[in-house]
Amino acid sequence: MAVNYIKSYITQNPYFCDKRYLSGKDFIGFFLHSVGCSQPDPMVFIRGWNKPTYDRAGVNGFIGGNDVHIIAPCLETPGTVKRMPHAGSPANNHYIGFEMCEPKWIKYVTGGTFTVADGRMADTKAFVTATYNSAVDLFARLCLFHNKNPLQDKVILSHREGALLGIATNHGDPEHLWKGLKMGYTMDTFRQAVATRMKQELPTLVLTDNTDLSSLFPNDDSYNPFAAEITNLPGMDKVAYMATIDRNTTKVDYTKLKDLGVVGVCIEAGYLFDESHKKVDYNSPKFREQVAKAREANMAVALFATTRARSVEEAKQELSYLSLCARTAAPELGFWLKLKLNNSVLVNDAILKTYEHELTRVGLKDRIGLYVKKSDLKLITWAVQSNSWWLWIDSHLSSVSSMSELLTPHVFALDEVT
Repeated sequence: MAVNYIKSYITQNPYFCDKRYLSGKDFIGFFLHSVGCSQPDPMVFIRGWNKPTYDRAGVNGFIGGNDVHIIAPCLETPGTVKRMPHAGSPANNHYIGFEMCEPKWIKYVTGGTFTVADGRMADTKAFVTATYNSAVDLFARLCLFHNKNPLQDKVILSHREGALLGIATNHGDPEHLWKGLKMGYTMDTFRQAVATRMKQELPTLVLTDNTDLSSLFPNDDSYNPFAAEITNLPGMDKVAYMATIDRNTTKVDYTKLKDLGVVGVCIEAGYLFDESHKKVDYNSPKFREQVAKAREANMAVALFATTRARSVEEAKQELSYLSLCARTAAPELGFWLKLKLNNSVLVNDAILKTYEHELTRVGLKDRIGLYVKKSDLKLITWAVQSNSWWLWIDSHLSSVSSMSELLTPHVFALDEVT
């Protein structure tokens, strides 16, 4: 049976509206997910996700028995897709994801373990077979449209495979469903089925209720000038690093840093309130000299500052110094605020709006970011703030045994908490 493709864009979802796209070398491929609950109707999820307040996740489509609902752009412009947060960091910045719905006759017991209603095993397997085949058709179209090879390493991954690779959150889908039902499906059989489907004649794709999408894909990269400029920096055609410079040093071997793939340095601007919240001289002792030496070496610059304002008025006091530092350094890699929050969510949001307004006014629109721990995001309304701020997650290695993680550095964790 032919697969019915339906455009069901979740235009109210904050991630749909954040103007972040994947293209070029950033766009690697596709994740296959399974919803992990007994819900066969894609529209149940779509209605729940198509709200400004839904900030927990995002995908590009839901796969039903014979229907595929495209909920964010992915089959409109070759090589360009709407970024949606479906798997955690860094997968979200390189892959788009699709969720297969699951039959109504299963009941989850714990984790990925489930039971099937008496007498419904045949119906359950029939539904899973249908979603598998619809997913094969969809992924074949995606690979053809975006010129991706499904058999190439890491082009198509399950959430489970992404977790094992260390690029996604710890999930076991969709293999848990196939294994639990003894379907015989694996991701290898899926990828091979996609490759086979690509060689067959596919009916012309018609997205019902289609509309003009030209405005979603500006031709001038205006939707993401910050990322566009970083991409054009020297050395960004390979794995890129940024180095944070100690506030007391000026002896930096920039030639060696460049040889190691470092394309920029992050320099401390300073702080106005110390850890006891006492006002001090705003001073990073080598700030001007560090900026000057980086410029002499043709090294891109980012700034960071520790902010401890407890009121809008204190934020304005900090900003008088932050603005001066921004004008002095003109940081093309952004100005990052290392937030030390000690207020209610309401007050914190007001403080952030104050920072945003002033830093934008001095020319840093789309170049401002927050340097925080994941737990700090609970102290602000991140679903709202994410439209204005980039995010740099403070996630240090916890032990020497984790040292191998340095081989895949996350220079900026521009990501939601998933």
